[in-house]
Amino acid sequence: MIEAIRFKGNRVEIDQAGETRVLHELIYFQLSPEIGDEIDLSRAVFDSQVEFAFEQATAYLLSRLKSAQQVKDYLVKKGYEPEVAENACNRLIEHGLIDDQEYARMYIESFHGERGQRYLKQKLWERGIRDVDLPEEDPEVVWAILEKRWGNQGKMELKQRQKAQNFLLSRGFSYDTIKKAFQLYENESIVG
Repeated sequence: MIEAIRFKGNRVEIDQAGETRVLHELIYFQLSPEIGDEIDLSRAVFDSQVEFAFEQATAYLLSRLKSAQQVKDYLVKKGYEPEVAENACNRLIEHGLIDDQEYARMYIESFHGERGQRYLKQKLWERGIRDVDLPEEDPEVVWAILEKRWGNQGKMELKQRQKAQNFLLSRGFSYDTIKKAFQLYENESIVG
């Protein structure tokens, strides 16, 4: 039996059987319980948690675009149950506030010409995006990175070449693309 009802912002505290349960105001007004009612609030408490999580995730998304996995991880870290976080994310997806394909497209675009496929694939994987088409690596882009970092100095000595190769590998470029870029770099330096 409901013993007391208190309103605090968007939270409604309901005392029932010696316990205080918290409902979101939207869920409370849908249910409209009154003092003295015998009612099971377990579903309303769950729905309220989803509503609170939805609001918190929406605020989290205001700073910048996020993947669904990032939002779920954030909500769980904030103390929501995984099922609540999942339901809140599903609502955000339904409302078009989370779009993993758009997130992946913008992420790839932001690193265009700076990072290779391996790096991009790893970072998107960490963000919960598994199925994405990555653009082909362009040896000319890698050549531009070489020229910017090491200048136009012709054929590199072995030690410097290894250092440059390790640098490019750490940026996620494939060995084949790096090899083609070195050929371009050394040919351009000789001709130029």
